[in-house]
Amino acid sequence: MCYNKLSQKKLPCFLIFAVSVLIFTYQPSMAHADKPEIQISVKSSPDAQYSSSRKLSCVLLNGTKDYEEKYAYQATDVILHASCHGESTEFILDTSGNLHRSNGKMVELKPKARTELLNQARLLRSQHYGEPLHWSEVNELLPRLATFTIIDLETGLRFQGQRRAGSSHADVQPLTKSDSETMKKIYGGKWSWSRRAILVESNGRSFAASMNGMPHGGDGIPDNDFKGHFCIHFIGSTTHSKNNVDLGHQIMATKASGTLSALMMRLTPYQIIDAYFLAGHYRDQGLMSALMLVSSTNATPIFSGDKIVKHRILEPAPEHVSELAVDIPVESCEVHSGTCINKSTKVFHLRRLTFVEAWQIESISQL
Repeated sequence: MCYNKLSQKKLPCFLIFAVSVLIFTYQPSMAHADKPEIQISVKSSPDAQYSSSRKLSCVLLNGTKDYEEKYAYQATDVILHASCHGESTEFILDTSGNLHRSNGKMVELKPKARTELLNQARLLRSQHYGEPLHWSEVNELLPRLATFTIIDLETGLRFQGQRRAGSSHADVQPLTKSDSETMKKIYGGKWSWSRRAILVESNGRSFAASMNGMPHGGDGIPDNDFKGHFCIHFIGSTTHSKNNVDLGHQIMATKASGTLSALMMRLTPYQIIDAYFLAGHYRDQGLMSALMLVSSTNATPIFSGDKIVKHRILEPAPEHVSELAVDIPVESCEVHSGTCINKSTKVFHLRRLTFVEAWQIESISQL
């Protein structure tokens, strides 16, 4: 028997030992390890390391209806990890508020749950993405010599930059050697003209933008290991030389604002093909996924990376496309020393689910 000082009573030793083990091995996190919950996350692409998340109740999944068929749908940038009803499942949210399993099968939610889920997704997206301000506004908010933080939307890496010049977009330089090193790391250790979606943070606000990663032109900050400047485009920015709107920069700026789907609805099927080749060059899985119809089985993405791939659409683009499906022949080749090699012609089969939805690539076939 053991003597208990608090109660002044004798208790069996094994009982005191058991209680002590429970007290000292208990951890608060253990009490919630099996707690049913849904984690809803927003990120710009499936592989993005930068994300915003919040927890929701499993009540949202009560009364769902499972479908055995696979339906074509427009995916969003919202992923749900549900630990409910004794199982752990990952879902993709579609634009209607329904869920899709990894095997493509749909789970239909009750109307109230769909509305709640879409509202939660909207709030989370407003936290994750930047303001879609037009260049004319940003030009005033970020004057010459202004410093700000740049966040890469895929990796989450951030560095400091300073606007040095630029009238139709911002010419920017990293502030220090460390900032240049971080920027180069974002581009995989090699400077590149590829456009990337970024957030520009200044004075408590976050603006959606796009940058390239190639030092060029004038240099104004000494000893920062960056010989020249790089360009940051915002919505409505244009190039210096030809005053043209750069499609790649505009796609990335709208992606950084979370409004890529709205931009895609304005793109013609011919511009969707242009965006496909840009996504391949940028190695942007998120953009490529947005361009492809989810049910696509014969449209393998091509990520050209460092290769220079040129493409040419082999038919004139009409002023208006009134169909729900179109087939467009495209010639492409790799450029080496100014010469086209490995030339091929493929047919891009595009369709839209309704007349008010975006064009997407359903399949690509060899001509």
